[in-house]
Amino acid sequence: MRTGVESAATDVLLPPEQEAKLGQQIEQELASQVRFITDPKVTSYVSDVEGRIVAAAKTEAPNLSIKLHVIDDAKTVNAFATPGAQLYVYTGLLLAAKDESELAAVLGHETGHIIARHPARQTVNQFGLDALKGVVLGQNGSLLTSMAAQIGSQGYLAANSRADETEADEYGARFASRAHYDPRALGEFLQRISSGEAPGIMVFLQDHPTTPDRVEHLNAYIAQNGLTGQRVQSDRLTEIQRALGSAAPQHQP
Repeated sequence: MRTGVESAATDVLLPPEQEAKLGQQIEQELASQVRFITDPKVTSYVSDVEGRIVAAAKTEAPNLSIKLHVIDDAKTVNAFATPGAQLYVYTGLLLAAKDESELAAVLGHETGHIIARHPARQTVNQFGLDALKGVVLGQNGSLLTSMAAQIGSQGYLAANSRADETEADEYGARFASRAHYDPRALGEFLQRISSGEAPGIMVFLQDHPTTPDRVEHLNAYIAQNGLTGQRVQSDRLTEIQRALGSAAPQHQP
């Protein structure tokens, strides 16, 4: 099992410094496709939860550093990562989360994708190494524009494989547990939004398909590894949901 960003690298990926630049270029281009939240109440809350996940993840990836963005789209339930350790969360996911544990679990899952360098690998597979090197060197602006347009329209850059999802699920469960969140929250979130209980457009399910055996594997992994944590209710999340104009019914502890 991979244990850090460096050990996840292979010869077919961009060097880390080029991957970081690609992530920055996508971020800058994406700014013309979507609207980022700048409200410090929202961004500081999501950053705080992600900070706890990152602190837990550093036991496996000591050099981990993630740049977090919150996209202002209340109708879309989604989160995704791009090359260069960039993590994007839609306000629709904040509205759909039943409690802070579910938000933390999703952030842990996406952090797992980043540590395993899944976004980098998927991007190379989809667009080709030489084409991406051209983007990094400023020689393929049309591809960069189309990549950002693809993210802006469909909510992710490349779909995850089943193996990648399983690996990210296991990372996320470990990180959530170390951060004292209930690691079962991810499976519960996936089941709940799959059932149509949560409001919004479930883009997260398009990029992260949910199957009964996936949730079963996750729960078995949690049990086998003795992972525990608390189901965290947060007044801060409730306040943010109200501020964002949540149409969903308020969940009770």
